[in-house]
Amino acid sequence: MRHVLLYKGLSLTIMLKRILSNEKGNAITILFLLLVPLLLTFMIATLDHSRSVYGTDLDLQQALNDGCRAAAMQVEPYSQAIGDPVIVPEKAYIAFKDVVSSNLALQDMTVTEDSPISSIDYYFLVPVNDVEMLLYSDEYPDGTLVAGDVDFNGLTITYDDKLYIEAGEKTFTVNVINPSVIAVARANLRPILGNPESIAVRYSSARVVSNFPAIN
Repeated sequence: MRHVLLYKGLSLTIMLKRILSNEKGNAITILFLLLVPLLLTFMIATLDHSRSVYGTDLDLQQALNDGCRAAAMQVEPYSQAIGDPVIVPEKAYIAFKDVVSSNLALQDMTVTEDSPISSIDYYFLVPVNDVEMLLYSDEYPDGTLVAGDVDFNGLTITYDDKLYIEAGEKTFTVNVINPSVIAVARANLRPILGNPESIAVRYSSARVVSNFPAIN
């Protein structure tokens, strides 16, 4: 005859199974509670990184837009008076750097601790006039003539009625309109919580529009 030990009407085998099942349930619950903060931290870090990169990317684009508008306003007074505006390249370059530096918390186009970007790989400004088209940058503070193909920091800049700028995987095709300015910049965006750095390449342009016929 088989004897079964009972406790409060239940066999010890059934009680042991229930205890083990409860302990497994408790263990899974505890493990889940431990993982929840880690999962939330990972999700927040991922979302915050994406939001930060997107926001900094917009900041860079806006800085270039404002810088180009400021550069395009550097028109020689007499040319403006006769309705045939000509951009003064040297003044345009200075205005561009001042505005971009102000927007991105830079010190004369040099990154500071308050800057939303970690570094600038390159930038350049091309003021376009009827007479000539010069490229200004840190390497060419006095400008260099853009004619045919120009190699600049790994970029290939080609001028043939249109301006073709090959910047890594990005290619910009710009209709050259006189007078106008064209700018391109590549910057590294600051990483967040161990995420890798993101690279942004942005382009902008602005032109001068005259509503009066030129006086010959």
